[in-house]
Amino acid sequence: MFSQVLAKNWSDKSKECALETVRQYAEFLGLKVQKPRFKAYDNKELYVPSPSMVKQLVYRIRSLQLRACVILL
Repeated sequence: MFSQVLAKNWSDKSKECALETVRQYAEFLGLKVQKPRFKAYDNKELYVPSPSMVKQLVYRIRSLQLRACVILL
């Protein structure tokens, strides 16, 4: 069930709630499962899926030095 939830095109918050619901249901049935670790929650790196989001991210960075570093990467 975890893989089905992760495959959906939902927002991260919706996925988090759905994964918690699946975990609680498995606990209710007496099954021991652990919530999977995946990029949206367990990774501290910035995740930007589209070029327009990159532009928005760069625009929001106030430090000129950091902005230049992000643009160079």
